Parts: sequence; C-alpha cells; structure tokens
Amino acid sequence: MFKKLTKAENWWMYVIALLLFFMVRRIIVDPESQKAFEFIFPGIKITFLATFISFAIAILIGMFAGIARISKNRFFSTIARAYIEFIRGVPVLILIYFIALVLIIPIAEFFGFEPRQLSMLVRGIAALSIFYGAYIAEVFRAGIESVDNGQREGGLSLGLTTKQTMRFV
Repeated sequence: MFKKLTKAENWWMYVIALLLFFMVRRIIVDPESQKAFEFIFPGIKITFLATFISFAIAILIGMFAGIARISKNRFFSTIARAYIEFIRGVPVLILIYFIALVLIIPIAEFFGFEPRQLSMLVRGIAALSIFYGAYIAEVFRAGIESVDNGQREGGLSLGLTTKQTMRFV
C-alpha cells in the first residue's frame, strides 16, 4: 500500500525531524520563544482549522463540479466549465478579497444574516473552498476520463453496472 522511501526521501525526513526537534527544544528552553509561541499558536490553530474545513468542502464542490463537467447535460456541463475556467483564471488573493468583502454581503442577506455576523474565518473558508473546489473538479474529471474504454467495457461485460464500473474499475 505504501511505497518504500528512497534514500533521498529518507534524508529529507531526517532533516525535517531534526528541524522540528530544534524548534520544539527552543520553545521549551527559551522564555522569549515561549512568549512568541503563545502569541503565534492561536493563529496556527485557526490556520489548520480553516485548511481542514475548506478542504473538506472543496472536495464536495469539486466532486459535483467534476461530475457536472463531464455530464451529457449541456446546461450543467456549461455551468461547471464556466466555474472551473473562471476560478482557475483568477489569482487566489483577488478571489479571497472579492468573496470575503464583496460577494459575501448579498449571500448573507439572501440567507437572512447580517453580513457583519459572519466572521472572517467563515469568509476565508468560503473563499478557499470555492477556489480549491475548481482545481479538485479537474482532478475528479481527469480521474473519471482516465478510465480506458476497454476497462469500462470489461467491467460492463463482467456484469457490473455503470456505477459499479466507475467505482471499482
């Protein structure tokens, strides 16, 4: 299941472990580093929280957009293609500012929220989810389209349904 690491990859693992050791040691030994770490740690927690939540949402967005992109329904395919191409063409910082400061206002009012009630964390998660959802949609699309016709036909000839063929093959 896991590939064996090469010597170069093992070397980098040792370097990373050594750097982490020295960072933790410095935080434990040096009082100034402890104060700095206490100041920085809440930001680290928020960064990981935003990363994991936005990644989970982006996977869902990407899955639906990727499936819609290869759909035979022209309406869904066109909407998904426009979303993917537009989002991938806009720099991430511009998109974050646009979603967090401009687009969130009509969306919040539509759902009955006061725009000021939504924290910047929620706005950032929404922006990152929308941005990375477009990239993940292309990953899903490429993964589905990479199944060769012969493999697809082989799965169908074994009695698998189309959904089972896409899942297991």
